Amino acid sequence: MSTAAGRSAKANMAAEPVNVLAAGIDLGGTFVKYVLADSNGQMRFHKQVVFDPSLKLDWFRVIESLVAESRALALCHELRIGVSAPGLAAKDARSIAFMPGRLEGLEGLDWTARLNATSPIPVLNDAQNILRAIFNFVRASLEEADAKESPGAKLARKLAGSPSSLARRPIIEMARATLDGRIKSRYIALPSATTKNERDKLVSALEARAETPEQFVGGIDFVYDATSDDGIAVYDAVTGRLRINGLHPFVGAFFDEFTSKASGLPLEVFAMAEV
Repeated sequence: MSTAAGRSAKANMAAEPVNVLAAGIDLGGTFVKYVLADSNGQMRFHKQVVFDPSLKLDWFRVIESLVAESRALALCHELRIGVSAPGLAAKDARSIAFMPGRLEGLEGLDWTARLNATSPIPVLNDAQNILRAIFNFVRASLEEADAKESPGAKLARKLAGSPSSLARRPIIEMARATLDGRIKSRYIALPSATTKNERDKLVSALEARAETPEQFVGGIDFVYDATSDDGIAVYDAVTGRLRINGLHPFVGAFFDEFTSKASGLPLEVFAMAEV
């Protein structure tokens, strides 16, 4: 880095002390891209440095120099570093496990140890890094869409992604058997008195609804007219709505866990599984 660039970087970094700075290292075949940002996402400086791939570990000397410069300039307690490099990353994400024919010394190099880092340095290969960047870019939009989606629509989407033999078809066959009087079901709500023509129409309607999986469950209702001895849920074959028994002991005991985004246990999916 030139003297003028160094003064500029030092001035930028001295303007607002922060507790943590993050350095991103992108190792290519003939150059290193380096960026330094603070915890507010503000870029402090960036640089691209060419190295000689014919010189053993010349690429590492460039990176080591950039990291040392960052530590000298940083008004922070910790410098956190992430690395993107060619090759196949090791399972522990601390090194590149396989990179034949290029960048001698890269395979097996423990970046955390070699750079004397106080926290682990994650090492990703280029493909992993691109996928993670894409996911991080769209994650905010996905979370916003997920928050706006109703429980019924969310359940319909999840069921649509599952094979019909696991969710929709068993319900149709159970409804058919119940209407024919061969079985009694606690989990499907059906009209009590129907003619054969009406029964055939109802089964046909269920089969048609199953052809559009997103519409198989029309919504979710919490009901409180059942008893604690009744099942967790009942599927209404006429309306397509899933009725969840709000008085069931299991629903009451674990309601908070099921409605927590962090738990990843959607109650509507569990209820549909029981049906």
